[in-house]
Amino acid sequence: MLPKPSKVPPRSEADEPTGKVRQRLIKRYENGVSRYALAREPGHTDQWLRVRFARWGVQIRGRSEAQRIRWAQHSENPAA
Repeated sequence: MLPKPSKVPPRSEADEPTGKVRQRLIKRYENGVSRYALAREPGHTDQWLRVRFARWGVQIRGRSEAQRIRWAQHSENPAA
């Protein structure tokens, strides 16, 4: 029996962010922007960005760390 063809087209190199975009994504993530929010901007999924971050050596933060970043930013700028 032959395997079913995938409905998802294979990813191409054109799907990879350029160096400048990559650095901007990493910097914004390190500054507290969620993976979900970053991935949605260019129309990708959180999983798409998680795979790229792992490939680029970016440490994926857990919920606790993300919450600490949000609280730190809020206490620095309480009017926001």
